[in-house]
Amino acid sequence: PLIFPAHGNNQALIATDPVLAIVGFIVFPAIFMVNFVYSRRMAPLMTRAQQLRAEVSEIAHESFDGALVVKTLGREGSETGRFRQRADELRDAMIRVGRLRGMFDPAMEALPTFGTLADNVALVDWLRRWNDAHPRAKVRLYGIDVSGGDAKAGFGNARSVLDRIDAYLARAALADSTPL
Repeated sequence: PLIFPAHGNNQALIATDPVLAIVGFIVFPAIFMVNFVYSRRMAPLMTRAQQLRAEVSEIAHESFDGALVVKTLGREGSETGRFRQRADELRDAMIRVGRLRGMFDPAMEALPTFGTLADNVALVDWLRRWNDAHPRAKVRLYGIDVSGGDAKAGFGNARSVLDRIDAYLARAALADSTPL
């Protein structure tokens, strides 16, 4: 009931596209659960890290403001030790945050990919069945790899490819409209 509140809509989705329905019923609750667990575990770690940041900043500020007094009283060693202790605690807290993120971030990124993969497999399966049944009216699927073959270039490379296609189509349209 919590995850699937719109019961009638679920029946319509199952009737319309059972594969997409199954993917949705698996992927969305999994994303919800991973996010829920992540939030519950991350909140106290981030709270502690933020508290330690404040303490480290406070110690540093006190040391700057009272530098003359600290030197006069010969307390440099104890102030340095106090600062080092809090800075080490902050470092350790941030390492714990990083480890937790290192576990959960890949899971959060991977879960939707499983849904996309299942959709793509279903689409290719449908295309094959359609094309086998309709050899004179085959459906062809075209797309663009946004990386343009270079994963580091990302959308910038795809943009240049799309710009060249747009320029070609504009020239072709102009050539078609020129009277002979």
